[in-house]
Amino acid sequence: KTKWCMTDPKTKRPKRIPCTWRLEFNPYSKGVPERVLKQQARRYKALFKLFLKYSANVERVTFWGVWDGNSWRNYLPMQGRTDYPLLFDRNFKKKPAYHALKALVNKDD
Repeated sequence: KTKWCMTDPKTKRPKRIPCTWRLEFNPYSKGVPERVLKQQARRYKALFKLFLKYSANVERVTFWGVWDGNSWRNYLPMQGRTDYPLLFDRNFKKKPAYHALKALVNKDD
């Protein structure tokens, strides 16, 4: 029996499509490569540089979680996806993004 998913991954609109597309949109189910973590660190740093530049207008920045193992992005918008969006990995180890932000903040001290 075919299992159906209710969201088209390309348009994000409700649609009856088979769940086999999950493999394509879950490339890091067995772990995230170091190059991707470095890219993530660069993106976090660039964003936080902007936040600091416009700190007179930015009241706060909120993280929706602390560690990757408890991230809502592991199950939304698709069930069963493995994602790595936060500053600590699934073993609570600090990721390169954490170190990049720490260095950015410490630079201003």
